[in-house]
Amino acid sequence: MNLIEKMNQGQTAKFCSLTYRSASGELARHTLLLNVNMLQAYKKDQMRLQGLVKRSEGVEREAAEELLKSINESIEKGIGSNSKFTQKGKREAVGKNISKSKETSKSYIRAFSRQKKTLEPGKDKKESKNPVVKAKNKIRESLLRTGKIRMFSIDESLFSVVKDGQTINIQPLS
Repeated sequence: MNLIEKMNQGQTAKFCSLTYRSASGELARHTLLLNVNMLQAYKKDQMRLQGLVKRSEGVEREAAEELLKSINESIEKGIGSNSKFTQKGKREAVGKNISKSKETSKSYIRAFSRQKKTLEPGKDKKESKNPVVKAKNKIRESLLRTGKIRMFSIDESLFSVVKDGQTINIQPLS
Protein backbone atom coordinates (compact mmCIF):
# COMPACT_ATOMS: atom_id res chain seq x y z
CA MET A 1 0.00 0.00 0.00
CA ASN A 2 1.46 3.38 -0.97
CA LEU A 3 1.54 6.70 0.86
CA ILE A 4 -1.63 8.06 -0.74
CA GLU A 5 -3.62 4.92 0.09
CA LYS A 6 -2.39 4.94 3.70
CA MET A 7 -3.15 8.65 4.12
CA ASN A 8 -6.66 8.19 2.73
CA GLN A 9 -7.44 4.84 4.37
CA GLY A 10 -10.56 5.70 6.32
CA GLN A 11 -9.06 9.06 7.34
CA THR A 12 -8.35 7.37 10.70
CA ALA A 13 -4.77 8.55 11.16
CA LYS A 14 -4.48 11.54 13.45
CA PHE A 15 -0.69 11.81 13.57
CA CYS A 16 2.23 11.43 11.22
CA SER A 17 5.81 10.86 12.31
CA LEU A 18 8.03 11.98 9.47
CA THR A 19 11.83 11.91 9.28
CA TYR A 20 12.70 14.42 6.59
CA ARG A 21 15.75 16.13 5.12
CA SER A 22 14.99 19.69 4.06
CA ALA A 23 16.51 21.63 1.16
CA SER A 24 18.93 23.24 3.67
CA GLY A 25 20.24 19.77 4.56
CA GLU A 26 18.62 19.63 8.00
CA LEU A 27 17.45 16.17 9.06
CA ALA A 28 14.57 16.30 11.55
CA ARG A 29 11.81 14.14 12.93
CA HIS A 30 8.48 15.92 12.67
CA THR A 31 5.29 15.06 14.51
CA LEU A 32 2.38 16.25 12.39
CA LEU A 33 -1.31 16.56 13.16
CA LEU A 34 -3.52 15.19 10.40
CA ASN A 35 -7.22 15.75 9.74
CA VAL A 36 -7.16 19.27 11.20
CA ASN A 37 -9.73 21.68 9.82
CA MET A 38 -7.49 24.12 7.93
CA LEU A 39 -10.31 26.55 7.14
CA GLN A 40 -11.18 26.80 10.83
CA ALA A 41 -7.52 27.56 11.64
CA TYR A 42 -7.46 30.29 8.99
CA LYS A 43 -10.65 31.84 10.38
CA LYS A 44 -9.26 31.87 13.93
CA ASP A 45 -6.07 33.52 12.68
CA GLN A 46 -8.18 36.03 10.78
CA MET A 47 -9.81 37.09 14.08
CA ARG A 48 -6.42 37.22 15.85
CA LEU A 49 -4.98 39.42 13.10
CA GLN A 50 -8.00 41.74 13.10
CA GLY A 51 -7.39 42.31 16.81
CA LEU A 52 -3.66 42.81 16.30
CA VAL A 53 -4.24 45.38 13.54
CA LYS A 54 -6.49 47.37 15.90
CA ARG A 55 -4.04 47.39 18.81
CA SER A 56 -0.67 47.73 17.03
CA GLU A 57 1.12 50.46 15.16
CA GLY A 58 4.12 51.04 12.92
CA VAL A 59 5.92 48.07 11.39
CA GLU A 60 3.97 45.55 13.45
CA ARG A 61 0.67 46.97 12.18
CA GLU A 62 1.90 46.96 8.57
CA ALA A 63 2.98 43.32 8.95
CA ALA A 64 -0.34 42.34 10.55
CA GLU A 65 -2.29 44.10 7.76
CA GLU A 66 -0.31 42.23 5.07
CA LEU A 67 -0.87 38.89 6.82
CA LEU A 68 -4.57 39.65 7.27
CA LYS A 69 -4.91 40.51 3.57
CA SER A 70 -3.31 37.18 2.65
CA ILE A 71 -5.48 35.19 5.10
CA ASN A 72 -8.63 36.94 3.80
CA GLU A 73 -7.72 36.02 0.22
CA SER A 74 -7.06 32.40 1.19
CA ILE A 75 -10.42 32.15 2.95
CA GLU A 76 -12.23 33.84 0.05
CA LYS A 77 -10.57 31.96 -2.84
CA GLY A 78 -9.85 28.70 -1.04
CA ILE A 79 -6.75 27.58 0.81
CA GLY A 80 -4.01 26.96 -1.74
CA SER A 81 -5.55 29.39 -4.23
CA ASN A 82 -3.91 32.54 -2.88
CA SER A 83 -2.40 34.68 -5.67
CA LYS A 84 0.96 34.63 -3.83
CA PHE A 85 1.02 30.80 -3.76
CA THR A 86 3.69 29.89 -6.32
CA GLN A 87 2.66 26.25 -6.80
CA LYS A 88 -0.92 26.97 -7.89
CA GLY A 89 -2.03 24.56 -10.62
CA LYS A 90 1.03 22.33 -10.30
CA ARG A 91 -0.54 19.82 -7.91
CA GLU A 92 -3.85 18.07 -7.53
CA ALA A 93 -5.43 17.07 -4.23
CA VAL A 94 -5.69 13.31 -3.77
CA GLY A 95 -6.84 13.40 -0.16
CA LYS A 96 -7.37 15.69 2.80
CA ASN A 97 -3.68 16.16 3.63
CA ILE A 98 -2.00 15.04 0.44
CA SER A 99 -1.55 16.21 -3.11
CA LYS A 100 0.31 14.83 -6.09
CA SER A 101 2.51 16.75 -8.52
CA LYS A 102 1.13 16.97 -12.05
CA GLU A 103 4.69 17.07 -13.40
CA THR A 104 6.71 14.62 -11.23
CA SER A 105 6.13 11.51 -9.13
CA LYS A 106 6.29 13.46 -5.87
CA SER A 107 3.56 13.57 -3.27
CA TYR A 108 3.09 16.49 -0.89
CA ILE A 109 1.92 16.20 2.70
CA ARG A 110 0.42 19.34 4.22
CA ALA A 111 -0.24 19.27 7.93
CA PHE A 112 0.16 21.09 11.23
CA SER A 113 3.56 20.74 12.85
CA ARG A 114 3.16 19.70 16.47
CA GLN A 115 6.80 19.04 17.24
CA LYS A 116 10.17 18.99 15.50
CA LYS A 117 13.37 17.33 16.73
CA THR A 118 16.50 18.21 14.76
CA LEU A 119 18.70 15.16 14.18
CA GLU A 120 21.33 16.85 11.99
CA PRO A 121 21.55 20.63 11.55
CA GLY A 122 21.45 22.11 8.07
CA LYS A 123 22.83 25.30 6.60
CA ASP A 124 21.64 28.48 8.29
CA LYS A 125 19.10 30.45 6.30
CA LYS A 126 19.82 34.08 5.59
CA GLU A 127 17.57 36.23 7.72
CA SER A 128 15.73 39.02 5.94
CA LYS A 129 16.79 42.56 6.75
CA ASN A 130 13.36 43.91 5.81
CA PRO A 131 11.67 44.98 9.08
CA VAL A 132 8.17 44.12 7.79
CA VAL A 133 9.26 40.60 6.82
CA LYS A 134 10.88 40.17 10.25
CA ALA A 135 7.69 41.37 11.95
CA LYS A 136 5.54 39.02 9.84
CA ASN A 137 7.75 36.06 10.76
CA LYS A 138 7.53 36.98 14.44
CA ILE A 139 3.72 37.23 14.25
CA ARG A 140 3.47 33.88 12.42
CA GLU A 141 5.68 32.21 15.01
CA SER A 142 4.11 33.66 18.13
CA LEU A 143 0.44 34.21 17.28
CA LEU A 144 -0.80 32.32 14.24
CA ARG A 145 -1.91 28.70 14.11
CA THR A 146 -1.47 28.75 10.33
CA GLY A 147 2.21 29.54 10.93
CA LYS A 148 2.52 25.88 11.99
CA ILE A 149 1.29 24.52 8.65
CA ARG A 150 4.10 22.74 6.82
CA MET A 151 4.39 21.21 3.36
CA PHE A 152 6.68 18.24 2.79
CA SER A 153 7.70 16.89 -0.61
CA ILE A 154 7.88 13.09 -0.57
CA ASP A 155 9.31 10.89 -3.32
CA GLU A 156 7.63 7.62 -2.37
CA SER A 157 10.43 5.52 -3.87
CA LEU A 158 12.81 6.92 -1.21
CA PHE A 159 10.61 6.43 1.88
CA SER A 160 9.01 3.59 3.80
CA VAL A 161 5.44 4.19 4.96
CA VAL A 162 3.87 2.22 7.80
CA LYS A 163 0.46 2.84 9.33
CA ASP A 164 0.18 1.88 12.99
CA GLY A 165 -3.29 2.62 14.38
CA GLN A 166 -3.75 6.38 14.44
CA THR A 167 -0.16 7.16 13.37
CA ILE A 168 1.49 7.04 9.96
CA ASN A 169 5.29 6.60 10.16
CA ILE A 170 7.29 7.84 7.17
CA GLN A 171 11.02 7.16 7.22
CA PRO A 172 13.71 7.51 4.56
CA LEU A 173 14.96 4.22 3.17
CA SER A 174 18.53 3.43 4.21
